[in-house]
Amino acid sequence: MKTWVIGILVFLMWSAGSTYWYVCKVKGICWESATPACNTATAVLEESNPATIAEDSVPTDEIDEIDSIESGTSSANSSPPNKVANAKALPPDLAQPHTVLFAFAGPLPENPSAFEDYVDAIAAHLKQHPTTKCLVKGYTDDTAARENNIKLAQRRCDVIVAKLAARGIAAGQIVTEPLGEADPVATNDTQEGRRLNRRVVISIQQ
Repeated sequence: MKTWVIGILVFLMWSAGSTYWYVCKVKGICWESATPACNTATAVLEESNPATIAEDSVPTDEIDEIDSIESGTSSANSSPPNKVANAKALPPDLAQPHTVLFAFAGPLPENPSAFEDYVDAIAAHLKQHPTTKCLVKGYTDDTAARENNIKLAQRRCDVIVAKLAARGIAAGQIVTEPLGEADPVATNDTQEGRRLNRRVVISIQQ
């Protein structure tokens, strides 16, 4: 009885061993559906290492920026050409508003020839920059009615407009703003204060 049982066990072991040897070692079928250990390890390393990310997954603008830094032409050390070309830096003599004082109760400047050089400089700048405008604000003291002061302030502005027009400046580049007795720079209770308030202020609008 024991001999029969032992024989069956030996036969079964021999059959299993033969099957394993033929299928796995000879045919290699048992490894086809499994992922090789080396490939699995490589995949894990690639996923954990940012350096292995495919180049086409990086945004194009980031690649361009990297290239520009390496070549020394990044946006951090270069200026856009349009910004430089459109710069309108005012010359020192035009950077601040210019005030022209006017005689009492009239549209004539106190010293008509005193600001001719300034008007020449403004006209030259406006010709070089056709889209730039000149703002002319007219003021008076408060010795007359408000409506009359507005009209007088406009006539004083017109004096400056005429001088610029005589130098070839188009009316569209000149903006007048008659303000009358508004915004006094001095008290209207004294003669000198009223003199300082009778003025036209000229400025370049950037």
